[in-house]
Amino acid sequence: MEGSADTPQSTDPQQPPAPPPRMPTRHTPLMASALQAARTGRLPWAPPPQGPQAPPGQQPPPPAPHHQVAGPGRPQDPLSVPFVLPSNGIYYPEYGHQSTIYLSPTRGAQEEVLAGAQGGKGAKLKVLIHVTRQCFQTGGIEFDRLLLEDWVAALLHFLSYSAGTDILALRPKHGKCDSFPVTKRLMELPLTTLRLVEDGEEPNWPPESSDDEELDEEMRILLEMEAEEKAALSAKGNAKNGDEPTVENVTRRVLRPIDAQEPFEAILSNDDRITWRHARLDDLVKAEEFSERIGSTQTQPGTKLHTFLLARLIVAINGRRMTPTPAYQWVKVAPQWLLDDLRAQINERSCGYDTAPRFRCKGCGVSFKVRLPLEGGLFRRPARKRR
Repeated sequence: MEGSADTPQSTDPQQPPAPPPRMPTRHTPLMASALQAARTGRLPWAPPPQGPQAPPGQQPPPPAPHHQVAGPGRPQDPLSVPFVLPSNGIYYPEYGHQSTIYLSPTRGAQEEVLAGAQGGKGAKLKVLIHVTRQCFQTGGIEFDRLLLEDWVAALLHFLSYSAGTDILALRPKHGKCDSFPVTKRLMELPLTTLRLVEDGEEPNWPPESSDDEELDEEMRILLEMEAEEKAALSAKGNAKNGDEPTVENVTRRVLRPIDAQEPFEAILSNDDRITWRHARLDDLVKAEEFSERIGSTQTQPGTKLHTFLLARLIVAINGRRMTPTPAYQWVKVAPQWLLDDLRAQINERSCGYDTAPRFRCKGCGVSFKVRLPLEGGLFRRPARKRR
């Protein structure tokens, strides 16, 4: 039998026939994005990697000491993508300052569980922790010891990667004004990253504070206005450049090693000295368990969950070591202005995404904050246009 022109047959009986021609593979946009992420090692909408990059054909430079230390090799999941933690591993000395974890997208089994994160508030945290425990490959870092800000940042990228889009669809409402639809891209959210100084480099944090409290408050407001201007510029760029973000809203803090050593000390306005540490994921797990046992399902600031969580961060008060029980009692009886002072000093050292970004009301023009609902449907794919 003669072979066709497309698939010539061999005349040698010892040689196997040539395989049929391979049909071209067609990928959906989501599958193409996933394959691109698996090949390049980063999300298609993620900002480019920081630090010195190796020229083509050369080995990358060794990581700087104490940070940018990746975890073990890539996990078996071919769709897993690396994610550099906002803390850059500086708060994980017991884990070799590991700075990278891997995120796997949800499959059908996790998608069914993740749907529970859109129900009652009490179930959201438990569901999200359960799903991320399955889909985060944290390498040498114990999952429950992740910095809370690192976990939230990884959660946002995980939800975005699983949904196949980086668009947050929100409907903020200001007072009696009507709600209005707003879309933000993930990279437009204010993000703070940390790293340690390198040789010959000067730190840019903590900032030098002045004795003029009014001046310090003015500087804080100026920084907020700069962030709003960045968001406005990015929104204008989205309309002109095919809905692509144009401004990366990232604050990069460079610290000395001594400024990155836990625990820290906060001096309150009444001269009390509070020694505190950063919140870890296991603190949130304990706080969620505490709220569940007392029958509270609220998770917004000011609730019992946040009171318990703040008490967990307190290591000592005026040099006296604290366990969670006496620390909780102190938080319950402390004046509000002292608690606000403590929270403000803790927030100054925070990193990661701002989960309460500012919006400007279309009705009255007032700028106000909206807390992101951390749930399975946070990211929405844009509707397809009918032809």
